[in-house]
Amino acid sequence: MIKCKSCNGSGEYVGLYKKEICSECLGLGTDIQIIKDLILKQNQLIKSGICSMIVDEPIDISDPVYIVDNNKVGRAEAKNLSCNVLGIALSKGIIGKSVDIMYSGIAHGILSNADSNTLYWLQNYGGIGKKVPDKERLFVIGFSLNESDLFVRITDYGIRI
Repeated sequence: MIKCKSCNGSGEYVGLYKKEICSECLGLGTDIQIIKDLILKQNQLIKSGICSMIVDEPIDISDPVYIVDNNKVGRAEAKNLSCNVLGIALSKGIIGKSVDIMYSGIAHGILSNADSNTLYWLQNYGGIGKKVPDKERLFVIGFSLNESDLFVRITDYGIRI
């Protein structure tokens, strides 16, 4: 067992954002699994690049989104030359409710029947697709890893003339 910096070893070690705190210091007694699960989930969210935002207009799963106003997101479209894509929705977004948005990392199950290593672009009227938009704002949303997973890596190529 690694000794806790707070209690010098009276409880079990938990790594929490580079601080070493034991279950006794956290007031959890010997049931430390709750904290371990929380830490694992937080680390996965950080590694994956996921944030939560309030929805300003209806959003479907995998829709690219942008900041509309006051920390609210809407459905991004390539024809909207002023939008800056934040990421993709990981679930259906309902107006006034929170939705998880992935801005980097692997979005599992977002695609269907995709060829691996294919670029996916923001489309003229929203959503993602393989077609490069004509005379619109060019955003690569990411690329397919396999038939169902998208590696999200938002890249803005500006306006196509």
